[in-house]
Amino acid sequence: MKPSFAMALLLGSLNYSSAEGADFAQITKLQGEVFFEGKSVQQGQALAAPGVITSGVNSSAHVKILANGTEVRLTPGTRMKLDADSGELLQGSARWKVLSRKSLPAGKHRFIVRTGSAVMGVRGTDFMGVFNALLGESEIVVFEGEVAFESAKDSNDAKVVRKGQWGGIGGRFRQKIGDLIDLPPHVIEAFKVMTE
Repeated sequence: MKPSFAMALLLGSLNYSSAEGADFAQITKLQGEVFFEGKSVQQGQALAAPGVITSGVNSSAHVKILANGTEVRLTPGTRMKLDADSGELLQGSARWKVLSRKSLPAGKHRFIVRTGSAVMGVRGTDFMGVFNALLGESEIVVFEGEVAFESAKDSNDAKVVRKGQWGGIGGRFRQKIGDLIDLPPHVIEAFKVMTE
C-alpha cells in the first residue's frame, strides 16, 4: 500500500526533525536528580544539543560529548548550558576533561567554557570551573595541561593558567584577573575529590 501524500509529508518531517535533534552527548554517571531542559534524565540517556543541564542540591552527573570525547562532571547545585563544542556555566561548578588538539577528530577546534565574567579556551586539559552568579565571580583550578583564562568584558585581560594553579575574576576577586596562585598538592587533591 502506497502512503498518501500527507502521510509521506508527515514521515519526511519526522525524519528531518530526528536528524536535526541528533544525540550529541550521553549521561555516563548520575547520582540524585538531574534535569536536561527541565526534564529528568537517567544514567545512560542520550541528550540532544543544545540544552541546559541542572543537577539538584545533592546530585551530580558525568556527561560525555560524543563528537570530541570531552567529559563534563557537574557537582551538586550546578546549572550549565551545554553544546557539542562549548559550555556556559550559569551557576555552580563543573570539571572538564578535554582531549588535546592532536587527539581531536578532523575539523574540531578547542572547547570553550563561558561564565558571566570569564571565558576559558581549552585544549587537552583537566580543570574545574566555578561560577557564583550572585557575586559574578569566576574561578578556575587546573589539574592537567593549561587553560587560557580571560575576562568576559576585556579580551586583553587574559592569563594562561597551568597545572596546579588557581585564578579568579569578578566579585571578591576584582574586575581584572589578578595573580595566579600555585596550590599545594593537598588542595589540588581536595578539588579533584569534590568533582569525582
